[in-house]
Amino acid sequence: MIIGDDEQVVKGKLPYLKITDNLLCPANNENSLDTILHIRKKYVSMYTNILTLGGEEVDARPNDFGEYLKRLIKDAGMTQTDFYTKLGIKKPYFYDILSGRVNPPPPPLQFKAMDVFKADEETRTTFFDLAAQGRGELPADIVLLAGKNPAFISNIRRNLNQLLTTQR
Repeated sequence: MIIGDDEQVVKGKLPYLKITDNLLCPANNENSLDTILHIRKKYVSMYTNILTLGGEEVDARPNDFGEYLKRLIKDAGMTQTDFYTKLGIKKPYFYDILSGRVNPPPPPLQFKAMDVFKADEETRTTFFDLAAQGRGELPADIVLLAGKNPAFISNIRRNLNQLLTTQR
């Protein structure tokens, strides 16, 4: 969210992008704004317990992944048995995932699930974000991208260092 007029006291300038309650960043050019929005959406949500789903910020609860997975299965016109069989997992483990008794599945199963659903980008993003929150990890799609592109990690670190320097 862009900080509004009622919060002009922050460095006395607008616009600023609110990353977390304690971290603001000047949105002074298109590249930094795009990077900041990406960082906020993909990473900060896990640590603030807030997710952006369909453009709306919602509190994330521990079993949100299971509820979202149930909805995906239903929307795909599959039975739960069809899904966990295609995924190659056992019934008790599947129901533990749905109920939130265990963490969401590891990344290889997350990618397999997205293949089973033939998921679009928005579905994949929400699925990976909820799974990452439940596992206390970065989203699997981001980790895969970072592993294949070391420059990606360097860019994130450089941008984060710039953000932290700006906040001091």
